[in-house]
Order: sequence, then structure tokens, then C-alpha cells
Amino acid sequence: MNSRAAPETKRCGGNCQDVRYFNSGGRMRLIALTAAPYWTKSPWRFRVKAGPALFRVQWDATATDQTNTTFWGPQGQKKTFTTDPHWEVGTIAGVSVAARFRCATTTCSRSSTTSAGQLATCPPAGAARMS
Repeated sequence: MNSRAAPETKRCGGNCQDVRYFNSGGRMRLIALTAAPYWTKSPWRFRVKAGPALFRVQWDATATDQTNTTFWGPQGQKKTFTTDPHWEVGTIAGVSVAARFRCATTTCSRSSTTSAGQLATCPPAGAARMS
């Protein structure tokens, strides 16, 4: 192929020969039973996830001929391709990395009150506070 079909016009800009425009979509349904152990190296958490899976893929595509061809046929002809959806057994695996950073944003005022109307007591300065 010497040039590509422009996506805005769906037309060939040169000697494209046998060109088809494809419009496709589909979905996958999956049921998995996985184990996900993790390791923490502060502040990072590394996780591996894997296990057996039962899945079903359904996909279809419509191909429209953009040029007259001897192989596919006349311009404008459409052909639809579909999968034969059925349940299959397989495996699933993945990894993840996450970071957890802690910030101290809670402040305590000696004159604050609780929702019950009682005077809240603040820990002495420098003491650890439990949430």
C-alpha cells in the first residue's frame, strides 16, 4: 500500500488497492477465582493476582469495501464477521504497585465539643493520638 485511507473521509488518497473500513466491537464476560498475596515495603505495596477463570468472548465486525476489488467485490459492499460465543476455561494473572502516603490533617482545639455536646479533651502536645 502506498498510502492510507483518511479516517475523516474514509476515502483512499492514492493507490490504496484493496481497502476496507472496519467497524467492530464486543465484550467479554469473566468469572474468576483468584489469590492475591501482597508485600509491603513502606510506602509501596506490591501485589500479584492469579487464578483460574471461566470466560465468554462475543465480538462482531462489519467490513465495508472502500474500493472496487476483484478479491472482495464492488465498492460499498458490506460483510459482517462474528464470533461463535461459548464458555471457555483459562487463567488470569496480573500485578500491581501502589503507594500509600499518610498525612496528619487532624487538628485538635481545646475548646471543641463532641456531637453529644461534651467538651472534647485533647492529648498533651507531642502525644500520639488514636483515631
